[in-house]
Amino acid sequence: MVMVAVTVVVGGGTYDYGVDVTLTCRVSDIDPPHNVTWQVPESSTSLERGMLVNNINRSTLTFEVRKEDEGCYTCQVVGSTGQEQIAATVTVDPAILMGPEDMILEYSDVLTATFTCTAFGGDNAPLTIDWLAPSDVTGLNISSKTEDINADNSTTSSITTLPLSLSDRGSMYTCDVTYEGAPSDDTEASASVDIVPAITEDPQSIFVGVGLGRNATFSCSAYGGPTEAIPSLEFTWTGPAGIDVSIQVTEMVNDIATSTLTLVNVTEDFEGNYSCSVAYSDMQMITSISEIATLSAVRDPPVITEPPIDSVEERGNSITFSCTAVGNGTLNITWRLPSGEVVFSGQDMEEIWRVNSSLTVTDISATDGGNYSCIAENEAGAVEATASLCCSIC
Repeated sequence: MVMVAVTVVVGGGTYDYGVDVTLTCRVSDIDPPHNVTWQVPESSTSLERGMLVNNINRSTLTFEVRKEDEGCYTCQVVGSTGQEQIAATVTVDPAILMGPEDMILEYSDVLTATFTCTAFGGDNAPLTIDWLAPSDVTGLNISSKTEDINADNSTTSSITTLPLSLSDRGSMYTCDVTYEGAPSDDTEASASVDIVPAITEDPQSIFVGVGLGRNATFSCSAYGGPTEAIPSLEFTWTGPAGIDVSIQVTEMVNDIATSTLTLVNVTEDFEGNYSCSVAYSDMQMITSISEIATLSAVRDPPVITEPPIDSVEERGNSITFSCTAVGNGTLNITWRLPSGEVVFSGQDMEEIWRVNSSLTVTDISATDGGNYSCIAENEAGAVEATASLCCSIC
């Protein structure tokens, strides 16, 4: 006589709330016909909510697990020659919907971090969120903790640390979520804190005229704490492929470290992004902070498209000269007076590449006669256009 044998129920264990659970009852030594039934915990509606599939040698129950589904699941097989059953246990942990995120903080003299954790374990299942944090003789390094129930019945807990120091780099903060204080080692999420120097002055994007044998300079400043209490700061510059970024000097003034990068004999190959990264040199943590600036090559001097026009004026009158130039880079217009003095008379930037400037001479006298030159200049060079002023009755 062949007896019914249930070899195993696969799928028991601990699951986070809301995940799909599949329990499989494998049947061997089959003496058909036979019947497979499942007994579930009294509080569970998994049979009503889930999907049950019976085949000749197995039965599978799949459902989205809830807190009330915790307990023993028994697969019973009844055949013409007998019956057998076997069980598996399902336990449920709360699900962490949003764990704390790693924090990278720029150094300041008073520095704290805030971590947040959100979890859900069912509409009628209160949660407890505990935090595991570095401690000292006074207790956990936490200055405040808040806990709120959200509209969807999830629970959010936030903590703020006590003031941090460089010794706290790499510290871990863990939220541990349980049902009403029940122990749970599985529902945890952790985040770390790292501290990097604060960049106090970013490198600035620049325009440089190329092919003129000129140098270009970027500078970057950072603060990492009082110099007597911190490791030194280490600057790293990167630039376009093939460009030498090794010519750099670092100076310390009033706890502020400044790195200056000099590019020699700039050509078009130097065009691109340059990044300044700064980190603590002790390498306890390798995180750095970076800022990027751009070097733009200016290949040609500007072009004066609307030069000033010669004018003959009577004494006591006024005259306005105007001048328009186009070009790239930092485009400026100045005026050279008959006396040789060069003045800036204000300008309107119609587009980033087009500039208008005007110069007004009032109450004209004989001493105002002569040449007035509009000088348009960018990083690649300067051009000028000249108009004359003649006083007809002086």
